[in-house]
Amino acid sequence: MAGSQRARFLVAALVPLAVVVVVVFVLTGGDSGSALDVPDGVGDCREPGRDIGFSCDEGAEVVSVRVSSDGDRLVVEVELDQAPTLEPDREWRIQFNAASVNGKVCGISNVTEDGVATTGTISYGYDPAFGLSELTRRALPLGVCAATLSGGVATFEVDMSDQPAAESFRVVGFSRIEFPTDDTRPGSEDDFGFDVAMSDL
Repeated sequence: MAGSQRARFLVAALVPLAVVVVVVFVLTGGDSGSALDVPDGVGDCREPGRDIGFSCDEGAEVVSVRVSSDGDRLVVEVELDQAPTLEPDREWRIQFNAASVNGKVCGISNVTEDGVATTGTISYGYDPAFGLSELTRRALPLGVCAATLSGGVATFEVDMSDQPAAESFRVVGFSRIEFPTDDTRPGSEDDFGFDVAMSDL
C-alpha cells in the first residue's frame, strides 16, 4: 500500500473512534463528573427565625449553591453576595441538614462551642437524630463534615458513603448573621434547598 493510501486508511479508521471517545466523554461528564447549580433569589433575606425583613446584612445573602461529588463525598459550595465580615460583635453561620439515610447537619460559623464570636471560622457536624440543642446534640465523627470559607464562598465536603447512590435525598440549609450586642440590628437569614442523588453527580 502506498504511503498516501496508508495515511488515508488510518485517518478513516481513527475518525469514528475519536467520535466515539468524544461522545462517551460528553455523556458521562468525563473525569470531572456532573454538577448541580441551584440559583437563589436576590434580596429575599428575612430576620432570623421570622418571616419578615427586607434587608440582607453583609455575608448573609445566598446567591447560588453548586453541588458536585468527589468519590463518596458530597461537595456543596454556597456562594454569598459578598464575603462576611467576621468580628466579635456579630455571629455568622451557614448550616444545612442533609436528610439522607443517616442524616447529617453540617455547618461553618465564627461562633465557638462556648458561644463566643471570633474573627475565625469553625467547621462542625451533628447527628440530627439527637437534636440540635446543646443538651441533646451529638457531634459527627471527625472527617464526616468539613467546611472552609474562602471570600464569599463556603465549601462543604460531606461523607455520603452510607447513602445509596441512586436514592434521592433533601438538603435544606440557611445562611445567617446576627448582632447580639446591638438591639437596633435584628440580623438577616437566607435559606436554600434542593433534592439530589449521588448518582446524579
